Amino acid sequence: MSSKQVVLITGASTGLGDFHGDFGAAGHTVFATMRDPGGRNAKNAAEIRGLAEKESLRCMCWRWM
Repeated sequence: MSSKQVVLITGASTGLGDFHGDFGAAGHTVFATMRDPGGRNAKNAAEIRGLAEKESLRCMCWRWM
């Protein structure tokens, strides 16, 4: 039996965030958080959003602190 879950990933702008695609592909809703997604981490946030759109994943990128 599979269950869909909500996954919170902190540090998504670093190597810790590499798992968002795996969780999203499994059908889970992923909240990928990072500091300053509109500034210094804008490239990383754009990559996560682009992957989510391309693969039709439920993955949102949010600002952490």
